[in-house]
Amino acid sequence: MDEKPINKSWSVFTKRFLNSRTAVFKVAEYLNREKNCDVKIPAMRLAPDPDFADEYKDSGDIIVNGKHIIEVKGRNMLFYDRDSFKYEEIIVANVASADRHNAFAYFIVNNEFTHAAIIKTDTKKKWTIRNIYEEEKGTWDEKYLCHKDLAEFIIL
Repeated sequence: MDEKPINKSWSVFTKRFLNSRTAVFKVAEYLNREKNCDVKIPAMRLAPDPDFADEYKDSGDIIVNGKHIIEVKGRNMLFYDRDSFKYEEIIVANVASADRHNAFAYFIVNNEFTHAAIIKTDTKKKWTIRNIYEEEKGTWDEKYLCHKDLAEFIIL
């Protein structure tokens, strides 16, 4: 998880960061079990406050086979497949974070940690950028979105 937290959104960022661990470990287990990949989960360090956030940026949620970065995004929504995903577009990631990480793929994990949408970055030319209002944080953030047809839906 890597969006730059500011002021009132710090508590939301902290909550999301602490809750992201389950999704990251479920994806790492899937990659190891189903794809026979070596996986490394770098230390998950939370800055003590927003002033130090830049010093705590990670280099990706999961490193696969020593070279591919996988980013994991937990979503507070229930879906199992393309048909049950209620929107036509999927929010992939914060633009600044995505451009910095150069990830191989994004795993968007449902709120039950049972299913995910995999979005490979070789589809990035088909993504759009949109300012999205994050009600929980009370901020507008620039996000990458892609059509759900670009995603592969899997069981974790």
